[in-house]
Amino acid sequence: MKAQLLKFWNEEDGASAIEYGLLVGVLVLGIVVALGTFSDSVGTFFEGLATKVSNAVK
Repeated sequence: MKAQLLKFWNEEDGASAIEYGLLVGVLVLGIVVALGTFSDSVGTFFEGLATKVSNAVK
C-alpha cells in the first residue's frame, strides 16, 4: 500500500494538464474582467463609428 501511495504521489503525468487548466482559467477570468471593465468605452467607440459611417453615406 505504501509503495502505491508513493507511486501516486510521485506521478507527474497529470500535472501538466492541471497546470494548463489553471492557466486557461486565469486567462478566461482576465478576459471576462477586461470585457466588463472596457465594455462601456468599446460600445461608445462603435456607436461613434457607426454615426460617422452613417453621416458619411448621406
